Amino acid sequence: MELFYYEANRLELAKLAYRRTIDKQYYFAVNDALTYNSSREELARYIRQSGY
Repeated sequence: MELFYYEANRLELAKLAYRRTIDKQYYFAVNDALTYNSSREELARYIRQSGY
C-alpha cells in the first residue's frame, strides 16, 4: 500500500484486498498503512458492512 501516494488509493486497495484476505482476524494491521483516522474509520465501517 505504501507504493500509493494518495490516501484515497490506499483506502481503495485496502477495501479490494479485504475481499480476498483469508485470515481476516489480522486485517487490522492494514490500518498502519493508512495515514488519516478518517480513512481508518471508513475501512472499519466497510469491513463491518461488507459481509465477507
